[in-house]
Amino acid sequence: MHKRLYVPFTLVVSVIIALTAISDSQADTVAHYLALRHKPSFNPTLTLAQVKQDPGQYASSIFELKGNICGSSQTGTQIYLILTLPSKESVILHASDKLKQETDLDSSVPMCVLIQDIKPVDSLSLNLKILSIADEPDVTSAEQQADADAQTAKIQASNDKSAWHSAFQRSVPADLRGSLSARGGYSRIPAGGVSGNALAQAAYYVPMLGSRTKALFVPYYQYIASRNPRLGDNLVGQITYFMLYDCEQDSLDPRLIVSMIIAESDFDPNCTSSKGAMGLCQLMPDDLKHYGLSSGYDIEQNLFGALLDIRNRLDHYRSLAAPDGSLTDEQIKIAMASYNAGYGAVEKYGGVPPYKETQNYIKRILRYYHQFCGNN
Repeated sequence: MHKRLYVPFTLVVSVIIALTAISDSQADTVAHYLALRHKPSFNPTLTLAQVKQDPGQYASSIFELKGNICGSSQTGTQIYLILTLPSKESVILHASDKLKQETDLDSSVPMCVLIQDIKPVDSLSLNLKILSIADEPDVTSAEQQADADAQTAKIQASNDKSAWHSAFQRSVPADLRGSLSARGGYSRIPAGGVSGNALAQAAYYVPMLGSRTKALFVPYYQYIASRNPRLGDNLVGQITYFMLYDCEQDSLDPRLIVSMIIAESDFDPNCTSSKGAMGLCQLMPDDLKHYGLSSGYDIEQNLFGALLDIRNRLDHYRSLAAPDGSLTDEQIKIAMASYNAGYGAVEKYGGVPPYKETQNYIKRILRYYHQFCGNN
């Protein structure tokens, strides 16, 4: 088995992030605005031109205008805001004093305005009363988050065994040797991963995966999260990404690796055995030294070393593979037995050693692997 050193490459990316701090009051305003848009009287297709043609028909309707506040005026107790639409048309809107005081009238920020209580003033003008007003960027951001949360809930609602088995059955072929490029361009992620739900994790990690594993991120993410509910989203994201990345780089079937990790730690990155084995894949101190790793509990390093080790073991017993080079149960048994008990024990007994721990370990891996491959 040849020795390969783990090298933590750094991905240098130039990113400009514009962060806008939203106060609690602003968040409440946006939430109230979106709640009003869900009222039955809100008409999302209603336009200002339609209202002008027949204001009486739409007197009680709620409709939306977007533009920039370019001025205000007050006549007695009446307060008016001037809204410039994208078409450059200016519209005078009736506002309450409380609303004007609570609204930041920054002319550079596009606004979303809900209008109700439409009344003709004369044959040429309308009294358009502002029901609610909010910054357009905040409204758009809140809408996108609501959509993402809805999609995540939909994904989580489908968390049943048949769905996971179907996802695993659509996984990469059992053997990928010779079909993928060599390892390269490996990049570390920011310490601690990224925050956010399943879709946020996928948005971050999927672009960094190869074409063979991109579609696997969400089903594998959800399966890992279901195996260990104690893991936070960021840890599940890291495990899913590095496992799929290394599977593609090392030409491994991720269904086999998931089965192995279940048998080793059930996706507990802090797991420690009585013999000193560490992390997700239960690496021993000698394994760390052999692969040039500094920590057995670091998710990236643990998966890097373990998956490379398994690739080497499968290659060592390649004579047990099928004629077309694909994996066989016998090849998996012997390779994983050597991972658990060592090459020496396998050679001594001419196969899986008669250790109860090792035999149960092999049975568990094959049971899950067959399930994931649809061979119950």
